[in-house]
Amino acid sequence: MGNVSEFSGFEVFVRGVMERLGIEDWACQKIGRAPFAIIVFLRPSKGSNFLRKHGAVKGPSGRFFMEPSAEWLQFNGQNLVSCQSHKPIDLLAVRSLAMDQQKKVQEKSVPKNAPETDFLKHQRAFLSSAIQCGSWECYDSILAFRSFFALQQSAKLLFKVTHIQYEMGDFRRLDIPYNSIESIILSQSPQTLATNFTIAFRSSPHFSARIYTNADSVNFERERVPGLDEDHEKISGICLVYRIMLAYDTDDTQIINSLGRIHRLPTIMRRLVHVMVPPDAEVFSFPRELKRLTVSLTPTATKLTYSLRYQLQKLAQNGYLPIGSVLKLIPHVQQIFSRSGELVALTVVKMLFRHIPWATPDAHITVLRSLN
Repeated sequence: MGNVSEFSGFEVFVRGVMERLGIEDWACQKIGRAPFAIIVFLRPSKGSNFLRKHGAVKGPSGRFFMEPSAEWLQFNGQNLVSCQSHKPIDLLAVRSLAMDQQKKVQEKSVPKNAPETDFLKHQRAFLSSAIQCGSWECYDSILAFRSFFALQQSAKLLFKVTHIQYEMGDFRRLDIPYNSIESIILSQSPQTLATNFTIAFRSSPHFSARIYTNADSVNFERERVPGLDEDHEKISGICLVYRIMLAYDTDDTQIINSLGRIHRLPTIMRRLVHVMVPPDAEVFSFPRELKRLTVSLTPTATKLTYSLRYQLQKLAQNGYLPIGSVLKLIPHVQQIFSRSGELVALTVVKMLFRHIPWATPDAHITVLRSLN
């Protein structure tokens, strides 16, 4: 599928098209920065049906045109060119789709009175008791997860073919595409021994809520929302590390074996995750931390130029580094600015954007050394 300008929102767009055509078993992926995406169908007949409705034909002049019975799909104001790929079939994607379809059949065959937890333990699904949103913080040589938002509510955590789905009881939902995940860690809390996932993203995940379209609460549609609630909306685009606690203790090896066959899911690491528990949630709130950084970067507090202040604030607001690490960087950047001038200092700060792994556990241990 050509003319795909960006992948953000594209999978949601394709999902709507597939639902209208009654196609369930499919997967979508975008390769690098190329302006095209690949859609894999489990059944060739479904792929043929899609091409009959929206497939393009290449003419003698090399230009694509549509048959009278077909129609263009438009995404971001551009016509999408859909045609059959001549590349080898992605067998891993097909196998993953087949396994997902098989599990759907198994789910339908489970008796309605079967214990839910027993069923979920054998699937790529888990019951969750809480979710936290925050960032990595480095204290001396200890890396810790720092939470700026927590929500105690029952939810289902589903590992699907192309994304993770976190659905709460009030039908608010968090969708995490696998290609947006930088790292995923499986660990147990030393205090409660509860199993949890700590997931770091390259970009903010997708949030949606169920909106009913009539008074009888039967018909509904999903609507994109900026966060899980008003407090979460303030940090959802900046804090890119989420911690999802499972409702029951599960063997780590069993989870790894269950999820290890998902084609696009990044490798799951097993390690201890230290969690910072602030003594006062108000003092350690994210808006208060951001205000500290803003005050530290005012012209009266530092002699840095506007360009340097902008780049340092961008490190924190775009999720490259936690605010505490950026505050520690300011004196180092001031020394470089006084010694070598603005151009050299800007070059050094911009190097951090290229060399820091995005929001991963290994991102902040050696960041200060890169300025030496």
